[in-house]
Amino acid sequence: MLSLRDLALVAVRRGDTNRIGFAVQLALMRHPGFGFTLEGGAPDHLVAFMGEQIEVSASAFDTYAVRPATASVHAREVGDALGLRGPTNADLPLLIEAGAKAAWSTDRGLPIVVGIMEALRVSGITLPSPSVIERAGIAGRARARQRTYEALLASLPAESLAKLDATLVVDPKTSLTPLAWLRDIATAPTPDNVRGLLDRLACVRDIGLPVTIGDAIHADRLRQFVREGRASSAQLIGRYTPSRRRATLAAMILDLESRLTDAALDMADRIIGGSFTRGNNKQKRSYAETTRDVGRIMRRWAGT
Repeated sequence: MLSLRDLALVAVRRGDTNRIGFAVQLALMRHPGFGFTLEGGAPDHLVAFMGEQIEVSASAFDTYAVRPATASVHAREVGDALGLRGPTNADLPLLIEAGAKAAWSTDRGLPIVVGIMEALRVSGITLPSPSVIERAGIAGRARARQRTYEALLASLPAESLAKLDATLVVDPKTSLTPLAWLRDIATAPTPDNVRGLLDRLACVRDIGLPVTIGDAIHADRLRQFVREGRASSAQLIGRYTPSRRRATLAAMILDLESRLTDAALDMADRIIGGSFTRGNNKQKRSYAETTRDVGRIMRRWAGT
């Protein structure tokens, strides 16, 4: 909806074609911010809506696109009126940093693009081409991931980092990596499996990761690292860059500690519950046998 100030700016243009063209440029420059281009044109419904507001037929816009010089002049005037300027190469760091901030919690493209567009609007810069925004978003996402790696690992001593790396070294005795062994979580409730879970839990805790290191990054990003680690083999994780490899392993170890603790407690409960059930069943059988014996004795005495 055009404001009174917008309508006044439109009214001073000469001819219906210029008036509706200027109104359309105002709308496009304000949102989404790309402005009008001869190649992209303008949506028909927007042209019709602008025409209704300034009482000009939408058909007058048909000849506006064939006058690029006028459209360029109008674009500069609209930018001045809205306090906007065009993007330049010097704005790329701003775009990438905005993308990195938006990507702190996600790799999804839409939130990153929205973050970049919002930063441009706040800075009074019209939107560059979609390809520029896309490249800035990709660069920002890479920067955000690197920052999360560094934040997650910042408080870990060298000894813990070395132990993380060691989880990917194949044990010649078992032909398995420690990571593969840790991932093999038994579910059958047996004493041997409980001992196996406790052995794995002790190994995980020996790495020495503080539980609070997960607070250094966004919870969604931490869960993403865990999902990526679960879906990847030890060999694939070993081919990651050092920072990504260690961050992924750290997230997985935190997750494994929680899962192993829950699994051990659950298995112990099931074993104890099974013992009570077996004891109760044994008592019921004993009671039934005793009842039969008493019945036989009573019948024997009754016959004397």
